[in-house]
Amino acid sequence: MSHEIVWSDNAKRGLRISQSDYEDLRAGGGRKTVAAILRSVAQLAQFPRRAPVHPRLEDPSIRRLVIKSHIVVYRVWDDPPTVQILAVRHGRQLGLSIEDVEQI
Repeated sequence: MSHEIVWSDNAKRGLRISQSDYEDLRAGGGRKTVAAILRSVAQLAQFPRRAPVHPRLEDPSIRRLVIKSHIVVYRVWDDPPTVQILAVRHGRQLGLSIEDVEQI
């Protein structure tokens, strides 16, 4: 069964910020970074539980996928089968709290 991928506004914003930051460092770097993130996220449709449960959040449906220097935080729903992308952040940014996720 394939899960639908749904992006929160927060995650879209994080993706745009990462693209802009990497583009500022090197021409084409933002595009390559976003492409790598999108490829990995697309695989979650078939393998939604491939990443471990987020270690700092007390919700077993929320997982943390590390992609190079980025972290994608997402929630898995089985009914309907959905992967909700909650946040995209560079690994050096501060982590999410459960309060942050509840506001998304």
